[in-house]
Amino acid sequence: MLSERTGVTFQDLLPEKLIAVTSLLGAFRAAAGRLEREFEPEYHVRSASVALSLVQAGLGVTVQPECLLTQEDLGSVAVLELAEPWAVRKIHIATARGRTPSPAAGAFLTQLLDRPSDHRGA
Repeated sequence: MLSERTGVTFQDLLPEKLIAVTSLLGAFRAAAGRLEREFEPEYHVRSASVALSLVQAGLGVTVQPECLLTQEDLGSVAVLELAEPWAVRKIHIATARGRTPSPAAGAFLTQLLDRPSDHRGA
């Protein structure tokens, strides 16, 4: 049973009813291709919140950034690490050169930059 594990690979997810969010469909197909398999999801949705609703209804599993899950969500679903190199995302921040960010933007940047890169060890 997947929910009893701490992590999974994409190969572990292939036999499951994997609910694909549009933004990840290409990555899923590429990962399946590396395994010499094809990927056609049973459910294909546009938003992570819809995918999560389908998971909560017991219709399958999905992949999404942990930061999109609320404390309430964490009480209703099992969260596992997707142990795949392609699943690691780097996010770049762009600001106008020579211009001080607004207080709101400055607070947002501080929050992003002060966050540990691996919060699981904290």
